[in-house]
Amino acid sequence: AYFSYGFWKKEETYYEQPQIVFNHKIALLVEASSGLMAFSTLPEFNQMAGYSNVRIPQVQSLEDDPDLNGRMDFFNLTITMPLQSPEEV
Repeated sequence: AYFSYGFWKKEETYYEQPQIVFNHKIALLVEASSGLMAFSTLPEFNQMAGYSNVRIPQVQSLEDDPDLNGRMDFFNLTITMPLQSPEEV
């Protein structure tokens, strides 16, 4: 038999940190005043969207591990889509 000296665990908390990885694959649709704009790192997606609608954005990604435990705590993805002068998003 198990003897716990009068202590029975009634509640326990468990924390888990997911592993976040950006594999540099992206598909993007933007609705603008001139219609849909698209971009993807997958050529098939760009072909389906029609090459006249494809714009090449600037993509910046930042993974941050401030507690230096080897697992990324923050992920920041910034995408800047070029617009022509009369276009609005």
